[in-house]
Amino acid sequence: MRQYLHLQFTMINRRLRDFGLNPVVGYLLLTVVFVGFVKALYYRAEGYAAWVLIGACLMAQLPLCNKERSDFLQTTFGKGRKTKIRIVENLIISLPFAVALLLNQCFNQIAIIVILSIVSSLATFKGNTGIVIPTPFSKRPFEFSTGFRYTFYLIALVYVITVIAVSVNNLNLGIATIVAVYIIAASYYSKPEDVFYVWIFAKTPRKFLRLKVLEALKNVSFMVLPPIALLTVFYYTEIYLIIIAAFVGTIFLITMVLAKYSSYPDNMGLSVVIMLILALLFPPSVLVAVPYFYYRSINKLKQFFDD
Repeated sequence: MRQYLHLQFTMINRRLRDFGLNPVVGYLLLTVVFVGFVKALYYRAEGYAAWVLIGACLMAQLPLCNKERSDFLQTTFGKGRKTKIRIVENLIISLPFAVALLLNQCFNQIAIIVILSIVSSLATFKGNTGIVIPTPFSKRPFEFSTGFRYTFYLIALVYVITVIAVSVNNLNLGIATIVAVYIIAASYYSKPEDVFYVWIFAKTPRKFLRLKVLEALKNVSFMVLPPIALLTVFYYTEIYLIIIAAFVGTIFLITMVLAKYSSYPDNMGLSVVIMLILALLFPPSVLVAVPYFYYRSINKLKQFFDD
């Protein structure tokens, strides 16, 4: 078991190096991001922050419950050692969440998160059940049709949190759910598609980017409409805050689409990711990021189109 966990640690370090980060720097950045997330969560929704952390922990553990992965571990190590590995993996993932709960004196929730981590380590699910989840998106904007099927549970969670925000009269939490929907949608553009799916468009780079941005905005509207409508009904007098949140999310999504093709056909590099984080945390930075990504995308796409 020790050798397996060491191998997983080595693979994580390798991915960080491939991403252009020294592993130590990468772990420090992840720590800073996590601490910022926890602080913002307790500042915006202190009463429900502990439960959101528990939910986030379970979501982080979910990919480890894949049946193919579980079968591989059982075949390689046997049922007993496989169970021990899964428990240890889940407890390692739950550790930062438990520390955050401890620092905020949420002792009961620590016990819950440990119990749920152990229980979820015994669960498995099939990555492909053969069940087609219907989406409001056509096949043409594949980012949304495929991305939605991977993140539908996150979207459902966001909708539940929106209802909770209304029930406890916390507009700030509701605003956060709007931004969360846009962030989920932006994640659909985190990886480049095969060159063939770009080459088939008989367009110039500018028209291609315009099409991609318009498709993204059209499809995200289906996802963000429920929380916006619900918050508008209950907070009509503060609708300007809802509009601002939607505007910020829209700009970030546009930035993400352009960022994807600014590195195409390669994955986004460290500098691009840093600019995206700045755009999310400091929206005025998009005044620099959007033009930069746009012109860089045009240069990257010229080899696939006739400009």
